Amino acid sequence: MKQDEKWLAHMAGKSLADYQQATMEHLDSDLVVWPETAITYAYSQIRPHLSSFSQELADSNTTLITGVPDVSDDGKDYYNAIWATGNGFGLYYKQRLVPFGEYTPLGDYIGPLLDIFQMPISNFKSGDDNQPVLQAGEWGIAPFICYEIVYAEQVRRMVRDSDFLITISNDGWFGTSFGSWQHLQIAQFRAKEAGRYLIRATNTGVTAFINEKGEIVAQAPQFKQTTLTAEAKAFTGITPYVSFGYWPTLILLAFCIVFSYLSGLFTKRKNN
Repeated sequence: MKQDEKWLAHMAGKSLADYQQATMEHLDSDLVVWPETAITYAYSQIRPHLSSFSQELADSNTTLITGVPDVSDDGKDYYNAIWATGNGFGLYYKQRLVPFGEYTPLGDYIGPLLDIFQMPISNFKSGDDNQPVLQAGEWGIAPFICYEIVYAEQVRRMVRDSDFLITISNDGWFGTSFGSWQHLQIAQFRAKEAGRYLIRATNTGVTAFINEKGEIVAQAPQFKQTTLTAEAKAFTGITPYVSFGYWPTLILLAFCIVFSYLSGLFTKRKNN
């Protein structure tokens, strides 16, 4: 769906119906993943509305994971979220927000100025750092929204309790540029570092399955309404990178610097 149509009120119902219809054709799958903000209704609104749909998913042992916005009870705070329903559960709030896209830095000071010019200001709130992973049946899933997959340390922190990874994104902002492909390549790095399969669902591409070696095993075409079905393997254990992070690299770098310095001193003294 085009970016200028996505949030129009009269398009919300049609978009949701399209996703539901496509899902009903894949109830033999253990897991179905919709993209970031696939649902444009607030979580508190849509959850009771989809109760019967969620029960049908649960009866077929299918978990649905979808992007959905959420709003606090007082209506002041908004969250970019991932919701697991059906044969699964969990609600995850995005931790790393996009400046000027999802929030405005120094908004308390800039906001009044933008009000003068009648410019909208984003006011999404970030989620806590210690949120649990989502559950899909017996599997733990580490969720990441959009450019959160760029942050290797966040992935490293959350992967320990997961069997595989999921990242959902609204890459329509990139248009036909190389941004979508760059985003996909970053996800491949995270999958290899974590030693986990990664499922990537986007609204315009590139939707793909990535194995634990960072290799793309299935991929959907860009800018085409379609579904992608493939197998994802669950993995346990942690890689050396997940265990130690960048410390071995930093120690090796420090050793090389010290060695080069001492080697230079030795060569200088020898020449003298």
